[in-house]
Amino acid sequence: MKHKIVACIPCKNEEWVIGKTLKVLSEICYKIIVNDDNSTDKTQEICRSFPKVDLMIRPPRKEADRQGALQRQELLDKAYEYNPDYFFFIDADEIPTPDIIDFFENIDKDIVLWTLPWIHLWQDEEHYRIDSTVTEHGVGIHWDPDKMYRKGYIVKNVPDFRLKYDIKQHRVRPSNQPINCPEPHSTTDSTRIVHYSRIRPYFISGQSHRDRAMWDKFEKGANYDYILKHHQMCATEKGLKLKEVNPEWKWNEYFRISNIINEINTKSYYVLKNYYSTEFCDTILREVAKLNLNNIPKGEGGDYRYMTYEKLSKNAKEFLENPFFLKVGNKLLGHPADKKTKRCQLGILLSNNQNKCSGGGWHVDNHGPQFKALLYLTNVSEMNGPFAILSPPVKSNEVLALPGREGTRFSDEEIQSKFGNRVDILTGNQGDVILVNTSNIHRGTTIKESQRVTLTNYYYDVLD
Repeated sequence: MKHKIVACIPCKNEEWVIGKTLKVLSEICYKIIVNDDNSTDKTQEICRSFPKVDLMIRPPRKEADRQGALQRQELLDKAYEYNPDYFFFIDADEIPTPDIIDFFENIDKDIVLWTLPWIHLWQDEEHYRIDSTVTEHGVGIHWDPDKMYRKGYIVKNVPDFRLKYDIKQHRVRPSNQPINCPEPHSTTDSTRIVHYSRIRPYFISGQSHRDRAMWDKFEKGANYDYILKHHQMCATEKGLKLKEVNPEWKWNEYFRISNIINEINTKSYYVLKNYYSTEFCDTILREVAKLNLNNIPKGEGGDYRYMTYEKLSKNAKEFLENPFFLKVGNKLLGHPADKKTKRCQLGILLSNNQNKCSGGGWHVDNHGPQFKALLYLTNVSEMNGPFAILSPPVKSNEVLALPGREGTRFSDEEIQSKFGNRVDILTGNQGDVILVNTSNIHRGTTIKESQRVTLTNYYYDVLD
């Protein structure tokens, strides 16, 4: 991350969700400080399993004396020891959406305090609440994130200025943020916080309402029954309206891509099994059957190559424009994989002549990182010229190159003698997609029978 971010999390008995929260925050934070209020479940154990977590454990307190602001002040004092660029004040049951990464990367550094929209999950993780209601006490409740008040989550560490909480408060108001955040303040809709509290058994059982009434009675001398009824009315489902959670607010895809990148970096490639349907592939094969091969140029290995097949085939264009592949490529390279351009190449490898292969032997496409997506349109066995690659990866500077061609070609004898035990032959089924870094040494193997038909997306971040 461009900025040094320290998260500050107060918690108690959050084993049900804190692992999920810490996994996300570990992606964006330099350090995560957790101030645990004497949990009796596995919260502390889970926290200790995350390397970025600095776990604090509070002294025991009276049950009715919440000490919420004091707990946050303790967090803040600890966070200052790490001298962050930004403090991220967040609860254990609050998870930012993945666009928080772009938000921090492009944050307006003139703003001191950022408030963010609050998404309240309701009933399950797939729905959030959007209705409005007025309680019998005349309190308006807005669940719609566009209408609801926004909590101050992100605060800049201003030089020569010390943030603080009003430690007399048992619950922090305004929520999360210190009481003396300097101007300017701002809000944003480019990222948001998903709140899990309302699907927690603690809330659903009503214990949350009883505790809040107890705290208000202790701190303010409030009428317990009145405050309890108030909290119960605020949680009423009268007029309930739910909306499905936007898939882009979930981290599933982000972590899936991270796992793919890790495997590409360690193995050179990642295979998405049965990614495309038989119908999708067969539609392209029917189009290919109508082509006049005499009009299609051949590659170095003798395979036919239609360089920009996306201009001829709707399905090939869909394959080329696949946003998931681009997200993988972008993260692998650290910038847009198709910064300059991209194209989809049809490859047809036939066995009617000897010694044909795709690509003409062992090679690299580039000395720097190069991302490709390869789709098997036909079933590919060891007899059909499958894609092969050295795994773990071998770079061009690790092998004696053949003369010429800027050090991108290598003899089979050289590869077999030094790395023969590292050759992965990628057989596969129709519809399999191989995501690969082709700056690692690879080749198409020689076809011995039948045919192999593929689509390959070439992504160019710089022009050849």
